[in-house]
Amino acid sequence: MNDYPIIKKITFNRYEFPLENMRQHILSSCYEPGSKTSRKVISIKIDTDLGISGEYFSIAPGTYDQMRAIAPLLIGENGLNRENFYNLAKVILRKQDKMGIGPMDIALWDLAGKYYDTPIFRLLGGNRTKLPAYASTLHGDYSKGGLNSPEAFRDFAEQCYDMGYKAFKIHPWAPADIDQEVKVVNEVGKLSSKMNLMIDPCCEYETYADALRVGRACDENNYFWYEDPLRDGGVSFYAHKKLKQALKTPLLQGEHLHLVETHTDMAIAEATDFWRADPEYDGGITGTMKIAHAAEGFGMDLELHIAGPAQRHCMAAIRNSNYYEMGLLHPQLSNPANIPVYKNDYSDEIDSIDSDGYINVSEDPGLGVEYDYEYAKKFLIDTLVLDYFMSKKPIYDSYSKALDDIPNNSSIMIGGFGVQGGQPTNLMIALRDMNLIDLTLIGNVAGISMITGYGWKKSDRKKIIDQSIFFEKKQVKKIICSFPIPAQRNPVSEIEKAWKNEETIVDIIPQGTLAEKIRAAGAGIPAFFTKTGVGTIIEKEKETKIIDGEKFILEYSLSADVALVRAHVSDELGNLVYKGASRAFNPIMATAAKLTIVEADRIVSSKELDPE
Repeated sequence: MNDYPIIKKITFNRYEFPLENMRQHILSSCYEPGSKTSRKVISIKIDTDLGISGEYFSIAPGTYDQMRAIAPLLIGENGLNRENFYNLAKVILRKQDKMGIGPMDIALWDLAGKYYDTPIFRLLGGNRTKLPAYASTLHGDYSKGGLNSPEAFRDFAEQCYDMGYKAFKIHPWAPADIDQEVKVVNEVGKLSSKMNLMIDPCCEYETYADALRVGRACDENNYFWYEDPLRDGGVSFYAHKKLKQALKTPLLQGEHLHLVETHTDMAIAEATDFWRADPEYDGGITGTMKIAHAAEGFGMDLELHIAGPAQRHCMAAIRNSNYYEMGLLHPQLSNPANIPVYKNDYSDEIDSIDSDGYINVSEDPGLGVEYDYEYAKKFLIDTLVLDYFMSKKPIYDSYSKALDDIPNNSSIMIGGFGVQGGQPTNLMIALRDMNLIDLTLIGNVAGISMITGYGWKKSDRKKIIDQSIFFEKKQVKKIICSFPIPAQRNPVSEIEKAWKNEETIVDIIPQGTLAEKIRAAGAGIPAFFTKTGVGTIIEKEKETKIIDGEKFILEYSLSADVALVRAHVSDELGNLVYKGASRAFNPIMATAAKLTIVEADRIVSSKELDPE
């Protein structure tokens, strides 16, 4: 057994947890008695051959398809090789926002912590076991008893201060009324002598003038930071540089940029005072620590977005970070970002701090949390499992071994165009030597090469084979093809002899129709209409249809039990690269059979194949 964990299986569960007394607005969610909304959550569980699992429940939006795309990179790999995964995933997701890396990297860190029997923050070199927290509100609302006025925000800030919080952040209303925004800044600003105050409009302000007006109110009230005011989505370096120059209140930017490179560019552009990162959004714990160290190099602070176990471990190992964001808090609601999936005492609620305003960092291995899958099952939507056998494909050291499981009476597609480099020659010979009977063969050019030498070098003419070799031993009951025999009359091919002796059925299909029947099977299309064969013997006994005044024949898709295909390059996951004549029929046949067996010129690691 290895002395490091090899990943064997990855399980994704998707859930939808209900949220009572909340209303979903197009730009935010807020308190509204009697209303209901929900939060989508994905759990990731990475199982290894050592019986150790990495686990994480993610609330990050829009990551599922990205995680599905990069998860196969991990199957069969060392579960401790996080840096390699991070960098490969960045390339695969280069045309997307790369947020799918984060939740999976967090699960890998949980795995590492359990493997070393150590909390993650200790693996990171951290030594903080208590973190100062700030109270971060839910968005403003319009309901009695809620955050429905500037005075209500001030009262809630007072309540949080009395509980021990030393800092308070406003998430105001959406859509924004700028007069009201200024009023809430001023009203809560009355507490600036005893609390650090922040405001995060969540990119709500439509104009630079609106952002400047609220920012100047922050200046007058000595706010600690001003976060993401502009409608640009928090990504315009120039706009934030100009706003930063116009205000004395520090800007905090970066939540909507992803990974270390863009955060560094933001700092070089002088577009922020504080950096922002989130392990779920920014490449996991691996990516967040890169950002933290980059910020440290600039002499700047990094503030982590929202509450969670990964955030606690990161902050415990980051010197240049001021507060843990305890959010999203409301006087009438539990925290909607704190999904109740924990069996142990982990919690991110308003009362999770101690009397001094600190939260604890778990000293248990990994993330230090235990998930309640039985409870979560009530809200399960679906499950996806990727395992070693689904992802890695067997590689055989002999052609005959690869064909061992093929029985008599099988239907078998044989790829290529009859030429030397396009067909799976060695698999064909091995199949013939198995002496199977009652086969149905499906191919394009079936019996021409051995008669005419078509597609073969003169120096190789003695080695020529085609599908005729299966007729020499009377192994075929039926052949479906486009070119069973050459145009010349002599010599007579083995296929023609078998047909004349009524030993086999020959079903001739026009080449384009044959290709489309196979392609349709691979695409899950049961049938299609074509003009090919109209007015000929092909039309006989087939359904026809007049479409836009023209007659078409209905053709049904064509699949097989087995496809024998030829590829230039294959990886261990079964991805194939075709070259030259192997492009003919092999790609479509590979998708149209229950079992595909590949004769590859070269086998490489999936990491060596260009994803394009």
